[in-house]
Amino acid sequence: EIVEYQRSVVRNGGFHSIEDEIAELEENIRRDLADWMELFDEHGEKFFYNRRTDDSRFDDPRMAVYHNLYARIKMVAKMKERMPV
Repeated sequence: EIVEYQRSVVRNGGFHSIEDEIAELEENIRRDLADWMELFDEHGEKFFYNRRTDDSRFDDPRMAVYHNLYARIKMVAKMKERMPV
């Protein structure tokens, strides 16, 4: 993934397309996660319910997705520091 980003920067002469891709990814993540609700069961245990798919789970579905997005944003920021265009 890093190599692909680097090639894109060189090919396009900047980070604009990568930043657009990340912004689109973030918007898709927000849309996909909008159906998840944080609720509590009768024992006070927190769980997450997806009203569109009727799925439920105890782990927060946002954590892994946002962690990956943040890692990508951080990687691009480091590339900007090291690859002045």
